[in-house]
Amino acid sequence: MKMKYLNIIILIVAASLTGCLQKDKGNLRIDSLSCDGDEFYCYQKIKMWMCVESDNLFIAKYEWGCDDGHFSEGQGFSEACWIPHTVGEHEVWCKVTVGKNTETRYRKMNVSRYYFDFFENAAYSDGSNNYTITTPVRSRPLTWQVQGSNTNTDITKTLLKDDKGNGYMTFKLNSTSQATRYINRSFTADPNLTVPFSCRATIGWVSAMPADSVTVGTTTAAPTLSYQLITDRDLNSTGVYVDQINFVWFPRSSATTNKIPVDPAGSGKKCNGRFTFRQTGVGSSLPLPDPPIWFYHPALEFAAAEYKKVTFTIAEDYTVTVYVAGTKVFETDALKKWRSANNFTGKMLIREWRIPLPNSNGGTNPPTYYLSCTVAQNTGFTFTGAANEEPLK
Repeated sequence: MKMKYLNIIILIVAASLTGCLQKDKGNLRIDSLSCDGDEFYCYQKIKMWMCVESDNLFIAKYEWGCDDGHFSEGQGFSEACWIPHTVGEHEVWCKVTVGKNTETRYRKMNVSRYYFDFFENAAYSDGSNNYTITTPVRSRPLTWQVQGSNTNTDITKTLLKDDKGNGYMTFKLNSTSQATRYINRSFTADPNLTVPFSCRATIGWVSAMPADSVTVGTTTAAPTLSYQLITDRDLNSTGVYVDQINFVWFPRSSATTNKIPVDPAGSGKKCNGRFTFRQTGVGSSLPLPDPPIWFYHPALEFAAAEYKKVTFTIAEDYTVTVYVAGTKVFETDALKKWRSANNFTGKMLIREWRIPLPNSNGGTNPPTYYLSCTVAQNTGFTFTGAANEEPLK
């Protein structure tokens, strides 16, 4: 009986030793380090995976590394998710160990832009404002939201395709109490998005754009389109700072010349563009410049269903420029002068990009607005909206 137990113990020990020996054995060959696509944007979640050959793959260990950004998941596994933080060429690698054998594979990653919302590969799904992105490389949810929430309480947004298969979004106000609402692209979770900043959208009005100011309930709004940037200061700055920048234009000015403003500085000229920003941090907000900067340019005139690429740029030296379809329509150093006058040397953070949309009188027959191919980046590149513009279309 003792001999039987001794044999069992010997078998258990032998099996254990065999297992230990197997943990140190195994050949290894890395076939590839792969990912979806060849061009990426900051803070994109990029799935990566290793293809490894081994006769003992069960014991393989994976160590992921990068020279920029971080891995949100997958450490220790053959698949991982890398999130880059800055524009440029970066390197991602994975070290694989099987027993006593170790190999490392590296991959260059081209992060060429900050973010984008390309709609041209999107699919309209069910007619109830639900939609998906179908492109295999740039797949991610659309991120334009309506004011204050993702619901359709005040604005209906619809994803469609034109006769060439290009995607676009339309917006229509539902509010019967507010003269203006806005759509917004929020960056509040991104502490690294700072000036320089350049953004561009193909934008216009489809129908029913008001020719004059509108009143809904106790609120009023001018018949304008605009880009509004919500900004902030970095943590090292104190005192006053700029928390809002506004570029506003009157798109129906050509057909309704008598309705657009006259230069408040006294020149007597009609104006269809305005630039302002807001100083805060002293207990109350102060609109600047005083008076606002008004100007006129024919490129800011939009007919119904005429959609143009409108860009807005804050350069590294805080010069502001506006282009429409490749034509410069406005430039100012007002922000630059404000920083100098207030001895402000800190960075300006971009928190949100808003596009305010006016309603109609009484909220009846509200306008329909058009938006497509919204893009931006903070690499120092200035969007102009030219037909052959690079690096983005």
